[in-house]
Amino acid sequence: MPSSKLTVIEPLILLILTLVDWFIFRTIEALRYHMILDESPVRLRPVRLPQNYQQSNGFKPQPLDSREIVLDDNMFSLIDALAKNTHNVWAREKIRRGWTFGLNEFVNMSQKRSPHLVPYEVVDQRIKEANRESATEFIKTLQLFGIFLESPVLEHDEDAEKELKVTKAFSRTYRAEALYAVSSGKWYFEFEVLTSGFMKVGWMDISAQSTVDIGTDDRSYGFDGYLARKWHQGAGTYGREWKIGDIVGVFLDLSDHTISFSLNGELLLDPSGSEMAFDNVLVTDGFVPAMTFSAGQRAKLNFGQDSNSLKYFTTCGLQEGYEPFCVNMYRQMPMWYAKRLPQFEDIGLNSTIEVSRIPPTGNNPPCLKITQKEVSSAV
Repeated sequence: MPSSKLTVIEPLILLILTLVDWFIFRTIEALRYHMILDESPVRLRPVRLPQNYQQSNGFKPQPLDSREIVLDDNMFSLIDALAKNTHNVWAREKIRRGWTFGLNEFVNMSQKRSPHLVPYEVVDQRIKEANRESATEFIKTLQLFGIFLESPVLEHDEDAEKELKVTKAFSRTYRAEALYAVSSGKWYFEFEVLTSGFMKVGWMDISAQSTVDIGTDDRSYGFDGYLARKWHQGAGTYGREWKIGDIVGVFLDLSDHTISFSLNGELLLDPSGSEMAFDNVLVTDGFVPAMTFSAGQRAKLNFGQDSNSLKYFTTCGLQEGYEPFCVNMYRQMPMWYAKRLPQFEDIGLNSTIEVSRIPPTGNNPPCLKITQKEVSSAV
């Protein structure tokens, strides 16, 4: 077992690190891995290479034999991180030297293009494998010299984990039909939580883009009980988390230009103790109820066609002068959502992109080949 942690890199280790990629060592350090010094698990010996490896100038490489080194499973995540960083460092240097993305490798006096200037996730698989192999050999070389890497201690952060799920979640926004928009008065409806995932509920001006999530622009306001956040041009701490079966009361006061929320009849507060989630709410074309759901989430809406069906309206809302949003309405209010569809554009003769069809074969379906035409630099 490793015997001691290094707090100061000793001269021998510094010499070793100068023989390998220094930026990889800096990456390991940035990823908070700890270096531990111990005896090498195998004896140092070079790989036996045939005579034809010797160059005309007499140089013959003598790499150390690392085949007996077996890496722990916890090193694979580090290998992937090093491989990704290698690509990003390469891309940074290319861009600094004037390279740009192109569908094919192309270099002349005025242009330098590479098809590999793309995010690591979509880069060619052969490049990924080469980068992983290089990172693996680096870690094995360290172990040959008795330098081991210890994974950082990670604390489980539930809030961060939930926020990560939200950023990756597909979502869709629903809002009431524009004919029902209000620009004056005090209005209320209820939102019953039926699932435990990410949802937002609130108000949206009908002039807002129908495709945006509530609270990510300047014309919508929402509350999210999954993360306990209020949303308007971003998120801020507000209220507390909800659970399945809870009922959120949603308030809009266009006399005082405020928006508030309650949970099971109790008004929610911001960190300063204010009952108002938003003040100085500006009306342009009128507000309608709106909500954003991530995939698989469900809620029950009650707009108060029958005011007696509202569970907490008499507790919080009625005495303050609010009205159910659909008071005195007998028909259900239509809800709308936006759906993104792919858009296609004709590729003309003057386009720099050329598309050709590859017919099907016995094992492969037909496909389209996209190439970039060579651009003349002549003036």
